[in-house]
Amino acid sequence: MKNYFFIILFSLSVNGICAQDLSRHQKDSIINYYNVGYYSQALNLKLDTVANPQLFAAADEWLGTTYHYGGDDMRGIDCSHFSAMLYNYGYGFMLGNSAHAIHKSVKMLVAKQDLKEGDLVFFKIGRSNIISHVGVYLGNNKFVHATTQAGVILSDLSEPYYKKWFVTGGRMHQFILNRKNITASGIE
Repeated sequence: MKNYFFIILFSLSVNGICAQDLSRHQKDSIINYYNVGYYSQALNLKLDTVANPQLFAAADEWLGTTYHYGGDDMRGIDCSHFSAMLYNYGYGFMLGNSAHAIHKSVKMLVAKQDLKEGDLVFFKIGRSNIISHVGVYLGNNKFVHATTQAGVILSDLSEPYYKKWFVTGGRMHQFILNRKNITASGIE
């Protein structure tokens, strides 16, 4: 991915725009434009923006990984470990080790129509009385998760199966980022 950024900057310099002359905002806009295009294509997902490229890079890297209950590496992973791994890559924060534990630790519940990139999505599948499945929302009604049948895949919340079992969304990333900002500024 870094190579593409340098290719973009090189092509800008060839066209008379020196990378050193670009403001931080212009550089961020170029990077975001690249990320939106790359992840829209790589994940077959129509995106307007990518707030956390690390989250998308991890999702992209793990797609196709097989499911293994209790697994936590590329040889096999379950839904809670996969969601925890994405949060660790994307936000530097570890979540719990079960869908139920992750749900209990959520700071803010979110309705389906209010989901944002990085929100967690929770399901009660089958006869379960507790949260039994978790994934990470990427945008445009799509989420990434580890399934027992197909491993790590990208799914749509409007698919009948997920529509039937969806319970709620949960937001933690804003609180994690706010806490990091407070710590970095020395307020904590």
